[in-house]
Amino acid sequence: MVAAGRFRDDLLYRLNGLTIHMSPLRDRRDDIPWLVSHFIRLSKEKLGKGVRGIAPEALQVLTSHSWPGNIRELQNAVRYAVIRAVSNVVTPDSLPSAVSRLGATAASHATGDVGDLVRSLLAAGATEIYRKVIQLVDRIVVDETLQHVGGNQVQESELLGISRTTLRAKIAAAGEHA
Repeated sequence: MVAAGRFRDDLLYRLNGLTIHMSPLRDRRDDIPWLVSHFIRLSKEKLGKGVRGIAPEALQVLTSHSWPGNIRELQNAVRYAVIRAVSNVVTPDSLPSAVSRLGATAASHATGDVGDLVRSLLAAGATEIYRKVIQLVDRIVVDETLQHVGGNQVQESELLGISRTTLRAKIAAAGEHA
């Protein structure tokens, strides 16, 4: 940009006083648990949420992700998960779909692995487990179906066999808990 005349060279030299080279986050996977813990603490304080930790399965998902956006992407994913958490523990279903491959998670829960979710909520000392599981299943069904129909709510309501008014209410409820 300096050579093209779009950036002042004196400003470049002023800003370029100290260069720190760090390998990408995907090459420093051992840092991820510490960073996740730090970002959960920051997010819960800022957002006033009661999240205390992360389920081992969710941490495994975060550790296995390639993190093309590096630490900023991880920070945003953790903040998103803290917002969406239905208990005091971040679960894989709380994570952004781009990170958690929500389709695979949704499929495993929809095909009988809801028991794992219930067990993790019980282990976390959660209450109102039935409501939380139903909210999560609703959110997964609505998200996956909406993605399948490319955002067309008319098609989605037909596929789900519910009215558009009911669909809108479910989308709004998922947004409130997101």
